[in-house]
Amino acid sequence: MKILVVDDHAEDRKILLHYLKEFGNRIIEASNGVEGLEMARSERPDLIISDALMPVMDGFEFLREVRRSAELRDIPFIFYSAVYTGDRDEELALSLGADAFLAKPLEPDEFLRQLNGLLNRLDATKKHCMSELLVEDEKYLREYSQMVAARLEGKVRELEIANRNLAASENSYRSLFNSMRDVIIISDSSRNIIDVNQPALRDVFGYEKTEVLGRCAEFIYKSEEVFELVGRTFFDQNDFPKGLVLEVECRKKSGELFDSELFAVRLFDDCNKRIGNVAVIRDISQHKRAEAELHLQSTAMQAAGNAIVITARNGKIMWVNPAFTTLTGYSAEESFGRHFGELLKSGVHGPEFYKQMWETILKGETWHGEITNRHKNGTLYVEEQTITSVKDAYGEITHFIAIKQDLTDQRKIEAQLRHAQRMESIGTLAGGIAHDFNNILTGIIGYGSMTLMKMSEDDPLRLNIKHMLEASDRAVHLTKELLLFGRKQSLDRKSVDLNLIVTRVEKFLKRVIGEDIPIHTVINPDELPVFADAYQLEQVLMNLATNARDSMPQGGTLTVTTGVVDFDREFAATHGCGKPGRYAVTTVSDTGEGIDDETLERIFEPFFTTKEVGKGTGLGLAVVYGIIEQHDGHINVYSEPGHGTTFRIYLPLIASEAMVSAVTRQEDLPVGGAETILLAEDNELVREITGSVLSEFGYTVIEAVDGEDAVRKFREHAGSIDLLLLDMIMPNMNGNDALKEIRKIQPNIKAIFASGYAPEAICQKLSNEDDVQLLSKPMSPAELLRKLRSVLDGNKRSVD
Repeated sequence: MKILVVDDHAEDRKILLHYLKEFGNRIIEASNGVEGLEMARSERPDLIISDALMPVMDGFEFLREVRRSAELRDIPFIFYSAVYTGDRDEELALSLGADAFLAKPLEPDEFLRQLNGLLNRLDATKKHCMSELLVEDEKYLREYSQMVAARLEGKVRELEIANRNLAASENSYRSLFNSMRDVIIISDSSRNIIDVNQPALRDVFGYEKTEVLGRCAEFIYKSEEVFELVGRTFFDQNDFPKGLVLEVECRKKSGELFDSELFAVRLFDDCNKRIGNVAVIRDISQHKRAEAELHLQSTAMQAAGNAIVITARNGKIMWVNPAFTTLTGYSAEESFGRHFGELLKSGVHGPEFYKQMWETILKGETWHGEITNRHKNGTLYVEEQTITSVKDAYGEITHFIAIKQDLTDQRKIEAQLRHAQRMESIGTLAGGIAHDFNNILTGIIGYGSMTLMKMSEDDPLRLNIKHMLEASDRAVHLTKELLLFGRKQSLDRKSVDLNLIVTRVEKFLKRVIGEDIPIHTVINPDELPVFADAYQLEQVLMNLATNARDSMPQGGTLTVTTGVVDFDREFAATHGCGKPGRYAVTTVSDTGEGIDDETLERIFEPFFTTKEVGKGTGLGLAVVYGIIEQHDGHINVYSEPGHGTTFRIYLPLIASEAMVSAVTRQEDLPVGGAETILLAEDNELVREITGSVLSEFGYTVIEAVDGEDAVRKFREHAGSIDLLLLDMIMPNMNGNDALKEIRKIQPNIKAIFASGYAPEAICQKLSNEDDVQLLSKPMSPAELLRKLRSVLDGNKRSVD
């Protein structure tokens, strides 16, 4: 069915269109009687539905024209209109030939029900009646005039009410418009500003309203590009982006730029013609700054090295950072909703500990202390923890934030430091003992050697003297080991290949440990150049192999490997490995009985041994420790009872050079002389034996008891003294200061320093003179005489 709908209100036409289209009808539209008449003549609809009161030609006049037309009069005509004068509207409509009058508004179902009923009742007999009514013009005009007058009066009343409502609405709109904190700009289709709310414009942009009205809105944006971007986004597209909010930079009157959020819509009139735009601009600069600050705080908390936990007031975890997972082993997902105390509780602390903690933080005070917690894997660890309360605007505690620092590495470093300090103290003590011991041995060896020289070969006491000297020799080696431990013994360091040292010493190790303990060596394929004393490193390996043998009384396996390892700064600091860099690593492992933790704590201390009395001096590993430390290296040990022991030795790698080996020097037999020697020694025993040896071999000896006495004796015998033999450490004035004073008198005097301390320690105290010679105590008469002869004959500086 083709239906003509005539109504001056587009919305009403749309509603009817929606009602009627659902039943497959074809709908044509007109907005007044004139348009409707033209449409009826051209389209010949099957049904006309019209409003009553319309501009240009109303519905009643439109009905009269339809009924006058021979070609249109048979078309059913139904009014669908609001009632203005009660039943008179319907009476007039029916008297003019309308088929029905339906009063607005009707629900869709009711409208369609009544319409269908009317269409079913229509019959042909009504046509004659309608034709008769059409000639009653006078009556129609009278009734129509009354109807129009009544409607106009109603319309005037409605207009007055509408105007009052509009004024009130305008006032409400203006009040609401001006109270908005966001800037609302209304512009025409060319984006020239028509209206804007104040004081928001002043607060955000700094303009007065009169300064912006009529201007193109481009000036409020950062640049022309931003202005055009807004246009392309909101105004130039056919499909309007619903709900889109654009972030743009705007410009204040002062020229200052600020971040803003912009939302805009296009304005259309009743005919769907675009008439302008509305833009809402919100200053979000403070929000952006707060957002950036929050992002910075969040990023910082996420990246923090310390674990951070945020809990509710009841202690349930609400947020953790990645460091928390690293510390505890629990992921964020595993932690959320769990009580942080129960999650990590170790059982080490009693209820009173936690009670005191909670009492502190619930009072709003900060709790700080050390606490032992349990890792997810079950291991215990110590952490330093600070818990602070978070309060709301009313001062009520809502959350707690805990910052947790793992003290595991710190405790390791502290333990290493204590161990190093203890070893350093023991080393200092050992060096001092060795010095005093050397003075005693100097007298024993000196007098013993002198006595042996004067005894005949068949003297029955000669063997006793030899045994005494042999025992003294063993004592000398003991003092050297003490000096090695205390890092006060000189080294003959050269560039050597660690692989060659291990390979060379392997055959000696086999003899040391026996045939029932096989040795497996795994050598690094590349050279491992280190700056080292090859003999001392061999001694280290021999000592470790001996210890390994003793730990495997029932047999086992000894494994020696070499390799390369890189230490970064963090690893070196944490594990006490000295400086970061590339290191050659030697590993010595056995399958023996292993070592308990208590023994591991003291394993490198001198004279500490777990062996039976008479089976060990307790210096083997102490010497190893001293040698490695003196090589700027590091040694550590890992062991568990029943699971063997592994020593790892780290030595700094150096640039590869030609590898050298130590060469044993052939020494000449001692000879005497006739020169005059000034001997300065505060130890009476050493002074006497040294003087006796020198006198025995032809030298003239002038003795002094300290440095001041030596300077005084030199002045008394000026010009007659050929060489100074000075002890390094003496009361009143030490040997070095005495030499300085004497060289003020005779600059070219030759000198030898003798000391029970290591030559390297002596060198640090000496003047930088090339002809100062060093002699280590204890020394045999032969060593003393060779050194004396060497210096008097003009040989360069050396150490014996």
